[in-house]
Amino acid sequence: LVRIRGSASTAQAGRFEHILIKHAQTEVAARANWPMSQLSSLHAAFDGQPATEEVLFDQVLLRLEDIKADVEVGRFSERVLFRRGIPEEALQHWLAARLFTSQGIRFSVHREEEYDARKKPDITCAVAAGSVCVEIKPVDGTRSYTAQTLVEDTLRTQLVDQYLKEENSTSGILVVMQLDRKRWEIPGSRKRVGFEELVAHLQTAADSIRLDVPRVKALKVLGISCIEAAAPNRKSATKRSSATTGRRRNRASS
Repeated sequence: LVRIRGSASTAQAGRFEHILIKHAQTEVAARANWPMSQLSSLHAAFDGQPATEEVLFDQVLLRLEDIKADVEVGRFSERVLFRRGIPEEALQHWLAARLFTSQGIRFSVHREEEYDARKKPDITCAVAAGSVCVEIKPVDGTRSYTAQTLVEDTLRTQLVDQYLKEENSTSGILVVMQLDRKRWEIPGSRKRVGFEELVAHLQTAADSIRLDVPRVKALKVLGISCIEAAAPNRKSATKRSSATTGRRRNRASS
C-alpha cells in the first residue's frame, strides 16, 4: 500500500492514505488485546521485588527516567538549584536522595562516602539477586571532561573495568548532567555538537564496550538537561511576524 500510494496520482493518494490509517488502526487494536494476566505480569515487573539483576536494572532505569522528566519538564523542576560548577558530590547526594525517596521502590540505595569515592560507584542500587552501579558526571565549561575521556576514563575504566567488577555486577548506568550549553568535539566529526549528540555518542560507545566485555549485560547512558530551553530569537520572531503580515496584506489587496 505504501509503494502504491507513492506512485498514485494526487487524487488517489488521499484514498490510499485513508486505507493505510484504517489498516494501522485495525492492527494496533488487534495487538492491544492483551489478557489481564499478561498486563498484571508486566506491571509486576516494575513494581514487584526484583528477582533478577536484569529486572532490578529495568526498575532503576525507570526511576531515573522519571527523575529526568521531573527535572526537564516538571512543573516544580529542581533545575533552578543546579548551577554551572556545582560540586559533583552535591549532585550525588541529590540523586541518591531522589532514588531513595521514590515511591514504592523495591531496592536499597547506597552512596559511598568520600573516603571510598575512588573505589566505589557514586550510587549502588541493590537487592539479594544483584546490584546496579550508577555513576554521575556533571558536564559544563568549568570541568575538563571531553567526549573521549567520558568514554575511556568514565565508561570503560571506572564503570566497567573497576566498579562493575568490584561490585560483582553486570549492569551499569552513567548519568550525564548538562549544566550549561558547552559544545563538544566528537572523534571523527568536523564540527562541535550539542548535549543530545554527546549522549548519543556515549551510548554508541557503551554499546561497543558491552559487546567487547561479555560479562557486562547492560550499560546505559542517561542524559539529564538541567538548563532551560533557549528563548526564541526576538529579531527572528519579529522578521517572521512582519513577513506574515506582509503576505496577508498582499492577499487582501489582490
